Amino acid sequence: MALPKGIMVNMAVILFICVAVSAQQICDPAKLGGSSGTYIWLTDQKKTEIPFELSVNHVHILATINGRGPFNLVVDTGMPLDGVLLFENPKTSALYSDTTGQSVANPGFGGGESAANEIQNVSIEIGTLQLREQTVMVQPLPSDSLLGLMMDGIIGYALFSRFVVKIDNDRDIITFSEPGDFPDTQSGSAVPLIFNDRFPRITARVELLNGQRVPVELVVDLGASHALSLNIGSKPSLVAPQKTVPVWARGIGCEIEAQAGRIKSLSLGKYTLTNLVTSFFVEKFMPLEKEGNLGNMTLRRFNVIFDYSRKRMFLEPNRHFNEPFEFGMAGLSVSNTMSGNFVIRHVLPDSPAGEAGLEPGDQIFEINDTPSSRISENDLYLLLKNEGELIRLKVNRAENIIEASLKLRRLI
Repeated sequence: MALPKGIMVNMAVILFICVAVSAQQICDPAKLGGSSGTYIWLTDQKKTEIPFELSVNHVHILATINGRGPFNLVVDTGMPLDGVLLFENPKTSALYSDTTGQSVANPGFGGGESAANEIQNVSIEIGTLQLREQTVMVQPLPSDSLLGLMMDGIIGYALFSRFVVKIDNDRDIITFSEPGDFPDTQSGSAVPLIFNDRFPRITARVELLNGQRVPVELVVDLGASHALSLNIGSKPSLVAPQKTVPVWARGIGCEIEAQAGRIKSLSLGKYTLTNLVTSFFVEKFMPLEKEGNLGNMTLRRFNVIFDYSRKRMFLEPNRHFNEPFEFGMAGLSVSNTMSGNFVIRHVLPDSPAGEAGLEPGDQIFEINDTPSSRISENDLYLLLKNEGELIRLKVNRAENIIEASLKLRRLI
């Protein structure tokens, strides 16, 4: 099975900075490209409610696969495959011991192919829900990729195509229920979903800093941790602001540079959010995106209900709605290392990190007198968005220990 969408982790968001309707109106899931396999409920109640962890704006849940696990899976509306995509690591490799897989060619983001392993007739258990006869794709990662440390894999269409999915960002609870059992809600705002090759899209409106108001069609991408991205040139009126800074989006074996800036507002349904951090891409980086991509830095400001069966999404503002959109204030991007340290990948010259003399390749092993192995990505992500905070780092550069102090400030 070919993977139609490259898996992408936006490094901008790691430090720099997805109406009542009658039953007769329910669309045929086959028209959306129905999911394979079957499912059962393990209790008489035909829904399951489980906690999730929000880490760097990704929704993480735990699941067992063929009785093994638990596996840490990111829930992603931008994941179009049936079953689960796993990243190769010791835990996921153990699945081969009780089933036989086959190697298939898997196109990666940015061109080229890699050999993924496909395992069929797999059982996936999430809470009291059991998906049966599923397919698991195990994707090997390049030697320099630490993506497998952040998560074991990604699940998306296998859940969204079958169930109404409610993400309660007030309580950090996700609920899967039968579409026919889901009561219509009058709270919040109903936003129609448009589907193209299993990717949900919505229509919205952005107002740029120059005052231009532009209607846009956006992919709803729960697995993208940024607030919003816009594809410059997809419409003549879509232009980047004067003040931007570089950001980098990383995929499997590739990296793409974009520019991060702000827009004046984004209107979704009957709600308007202001002063959004936005990534601007000179060329469309996803062929199924039109004007851009709506990520979970924005979606987490709502309690969200995805109802693919009726082609709609409900948005209800939560306690995060009025929080400001902030961008990483250090001026660097990092990734994990196997040792638990953070390695610096990029440094902006006119930034606290650049002024402190930090360089790409430096390994951060201590942050504010705490070993970096005891600091999660999410903790660091939140720490580096506090204006005026003084951050003390110890880094290893070619076996030399260097100390640096950074006073955080807004870069855009």
